Amino acid sequence: MQRHTERKQIFRDNLDRKAFLSKLADSLSTYTVNLFSYVLMGNHFHLLIETHPSAP
Repeated sequence: MQRHTERKQIFRDNLDRKAFLSKLADSLSTYTVNLFSYVLMGNHFHLLIETHPSAP
């Protein structure tokens, strides 16, 4: 879980949420992980991911 240090909103609107999801998609294509679920709340988010060993 990631949260703003003062529990302030980290997503102001749907544009912020879409930008976050775009960056998340970029990260998923870069790293060897599986994303099973996610939830975006106003002041934090949860990701359920599985990591895999890096190829040598």
